[in-house]
Amino acid sequence: MADTDRHVLVVRNLATTFRTERGIVRAVDDVSFDVPTGGKVGLVGESGSGKSVTALSILRLIDDPPCRIERGEVLLEGRDLMKLPERELRRVRGDRVAMVFQEPMTSLNPVMTVGAQIVETIRAHRNESRSQARDRAVHLLRRVGIPAPETRVDAWPHELSGGMRQRVMIAIALSCSPRVLIADEPTTALDVTVQAQVLELLDEVRRESGTATLLISHDLGVVASFTEHVVVMYAGRVMETGPVRDLFHNPGHPYTQALIDGLKALTRPDEQGPFAPRKLPSLPGRAPDRTSLPRGCRFQDRCARVFDACREQEPGMRSIAADHAARCWLVGGESI
Repeated sequence: MADTDRHVLVVRNLATTFRTERGIVRAVDDVSFDVPTGGKVGLVGESGSGKSVTALSILRLIDDPPCRIERGEVLLEGRDLMKLPERELRRVRGDRVAMVFQEPMTSLNPVMTVGAQIVETIRAHRNESRSQARDRAVHLLRRVGIPAPETRVDAWPHELSGGMRQRVMIAIALSCSPRVLIADEPTTALDVTVQAQVLELLDEVRRESGTATLLISHDLGVVASFTEHVVVMYAGRVMETGPVRDLFHNPGHPYTQALIDGLKALTRPDEQGPFAPRKLPSLPGRAPDRTSLPRGCRFQDRCARVFDACREQEPGMRSIAADHAARCWLVGGESI
């Protein structure tokens, strides 16, 4: 039974497929995880692992067809978003749960000022006049660190830098004080200094308002420095989940270990912290064809520790320690 008192967002057995000419692609396959109230959870994996599709499925923002959410529960404050009528779901999006998308230049409307876009979001969910919403827009721009917000509120997206556009996206997402903020690669294409500023801003918002954060990233350094709990995805599956310190110091799945080893190899000695921000290195081999998945573990063809059982049957999530589990036969605990 999901603990919706401690967890503001509970995802259970979520499955999303794509219809292609080659067959059905299992983009998200039986994914489950929790986001604690006011907590910080990282969803990490290589490109194509299913992270962004998971986020879009949570908000039911995928196009059907060709995509389809086959099954699953997404409990937001105890309400199953999968069962809400579209009209009611639109009231929830941007209000109780909001999303910061990966590329602000394509997410922002190029023919509306940034202030007008914040005002539009506020008035869609709050009974405020246009002048009241504009005052709040200026306040939000100031809160996210935009200089001269009284002037920049009338700026067009193309007039702002990439880091400032990302801050505007965060301002829009925060405009209605959501309970959950989903940030999909919020630091992609930003330099290291701006990355740190954006992450600090997200953490400051969480501390001040209690907004829980689901951070989606391919960057283990970002995940290690920001989150409290990590969910590792591979080929549409959750391969490991656990507290950030446990997972980085005692990884249970060879895929997680390979990612950490690769990241350590790229870290220069003069950089601060054990995991400096880096793009995940390429691992040997390829992820499996999602239209024709192998019998057994999906990581078997890239795993240095594969043995017969791995090719015969896919393991369930097996317990390592409290709140730490991995989908691997090498883990000695019971399946959960």
